[in-house]
Amino acid sequence: MTKGLEVSGDISMQAEFATYVSGLERPPPATIAPEVSVVVPVYFNAESLVELYRRIDEALRSIAVEGWNITFVDDGSGDASRHVLNELVTTHPNVRVVHLARNFGSFDAITAGLGCAEGRCVAVISADLQDPPEKLAEMVKVWRRGKKLVLATRVSREDPWTSRIFSFLFYRVFRLLVTPEMPPGGFDFFVLDAQIARLLSMHGEKNTMMPAALLYFGFDREIIPYHRAARPHGTSRWTFWRKFKLMYDAVLSNSYVPLRIMTAIGAAGVSIAVLYLLVVFVHRLSHDDLPLGWASLMTVALFFHGLILMSVGIVGEYVWRTFDAARKRPQYVIDRWIQSKQLTSPRPEPLRDDVASNSSLR
Repeated sequence: MTKGLEVSGDISMQAEFATYVSGLERPPPATIAPEVSVVVPVYFNAESLVELYRRIDEALRSIAVEGWNITFVDDGSGDASRHVLNELVTTHPNVRVVHLARNFGSFDAITAGLGCAEGRCVAVISADLQDPPEKLAEMVKVWRRGKKLVLATRVSREDPWTSRIFSFLFYRVFRLLVTPEMPPGGFDFFVLDAQIARLLSMHGEKNTMMPAALLYFGFDREIIPYHRAARPHGTSRWTFWRKFKLMYDAVLSNSYVPLRIMTAIGAAGVSIAVLYLLVVFVHRLSHDDLPLGWASLMTVALFFHGLILMSVGIVGEYVWRTFDAARKRPQYVIDRWIQSKQLTSPRPEPLRDDVASNSSLR
């Protein structure tokens, strides 16, 4: 065992497909919960982690928080992130690191972190330093005034022009098809009350995005604008296809509008086809230059075949999501976790169906 660490065994071998959640695990009675827990998903962010911790520490010290800790969730990083995180555990008294068995995605990594967060409020921030940690002080102050959800939304950004265009289109489509409550600049940086953190950790939904889940809960919230800085280290791992999948999943997992659109297109197509057949019938009576069967063949083949394939594809996406949920595979698998020895909160236990059905949120 490494000095100064409390290292778990291989959790994936002991409880291979258990999902870990908060709200079911409470600190011992003698333990006073910290005021703030910070959750940071990590994916190829080795160069920024030390500076991120320092800036978060300075921000929270500036408002004299009543204790705070931070949980880094290593989402299958292939760089030196694991080594840097382990060093942070040895050199700081309030650091916990959760190593996932592979890359599960940002949403699931954050959910894993929420399962370890015992603070009275929980902050979620990216590890790439594009979101300013200094904003945490202002956001926690808003939470102290009674807001259960504080969202930091981007009003300007120094990302490449392709990212800016995609972000603009993504949130425009999301606001149109899912909910107009989404801020125009979106958000990935937020502070939430422990009550919402427990709800999120037990949410269990797959193929979706965390901002959509937060807006669905409907708690009273306040929005704080900020400028998104350029990435100081490395390059983003959000490729075009990852972003496209996120948009696709976000819409299909949170809206029935695509189905309604296809129904409307189908109804309109039938109406147009009927009118076209009438036109062709009249033309056939007055002209003798159309090959026999041409009109009906072209009407059906060129219009409805494409429409049917599109409709089946969209329905198939919804069916797949139902199937994926019915399989009850875990959102994430924890390989191992490490925490500073000074942290006294208990290790999270696997969620069992009988425990979940009898638990209550407090």
